[in-house]
Amino acid sequence: MYTLPISDTTAIAIDDDEEDSWWVHVVDFEAKTIESFSVEGLGTVQSAHYDAGRGLIWVIVDGTIFAIQRSKRKMFEISPPPEPFYVYSVIGEGTHIYVSGEYSNLWRITVSGLQWEPLQTPEPKPPRSDDEKQQTRRVRAYARKYPPYYFGFKVGDDYVFCGALGALARVRGTSVEAQAIDTGARLVTGRVEGAQISLSADSPRAEIYLGDFDEGFEVIFSDNQRSLHRTAIHAGRRYIGIAEYPPSDLHNLYVHEKGELVPIETDCAREPLQLISLSSTGVALWAIDTIGMFRLSGGTWTLVEVDDLRSGVWPKGG
Repeated sequence: MYTLPISDTTAIAIDDDEEDSWWVHVVDFEAKTIESFSVEGLGTVQSAHYDAGRGLIWVIVDGTIFAIQRSKRKMFEISPPPEPFYVYSVIGEGTHIYVSGEYSNLWRITVSGLQWEPLQTPEPKPPRSDDEKQQTRRVRAYARKYPPYYFGFKVGDDYVFCGALGALARVRGTSVEAQAIDTGARLVTGRVEGAQISLSADSPRAEIYLGDFDEGFEVIFSDNQRSLHRTAIHAGRRYIGIAEYPPSDLHNLYVHEKGELVPIETDCAREPLQLISLSSTGVALWAIDTIGMFRLSGGTWTLVEVDDLRSGVWPKGG
């Protein structure tokens, strides 16, 4: 199951357990209601983004973009760009959405006509060599020259994308400004924290960076456990959690206080598994794993499990 918080009180969960038939659940923690509908399934959801204005749930499956129209309860596929590439992230709202992927591809799609517009694309791949070693060198050199952008997020009116080898790009309209942090870390997620940006890396070790696209970034947390990089600021405290990859047998959710990691106990029916995401929407902190969603608000944690969604009944005590 892939869950996406969309407000302080609401999350959208896509139950993709059956690959050919998905259930979409809109979960309202304030009203304690679950609205569910089914759509055609297409595999396992890798990433999702919600455009509240248009009621569109953008979904990535196996590097391909699809969209679910919430009002019509229908799924439709987005035609690929002229030169297809593996898509990692989609972000945006209103007239355009922005798409990032392999080989430093950055595009935007005009929503009304679903037309692709290139913002940054790689040069053509070098010709294939019959010499296996030379071909391997060419492939590696090309991949290093054009690292993938794994994740995008909104920063004011701009969009920032992060990826392998410390790659960063800021998109303003159709203008792209690219740079890389000097550590060359593999940046897998990012977010706005007040007037700054934080970035999470999982290689060569877990790191959390804090800074600004113009002034640069500094490491504020690091750990040899590479999956310990999920993070969010909530109510003035920094929470840090374990991601799904690489596997770990550590506790999965902490608060970082005075340089130490203090395990969080939610007092729910169970504690979080490895986290798909950890985020704050202001009023609420959301810790999401593959079988449920944990929400912290007013000092109390509430857990809604996939079995609750399938039954359509709000959990007792929730």
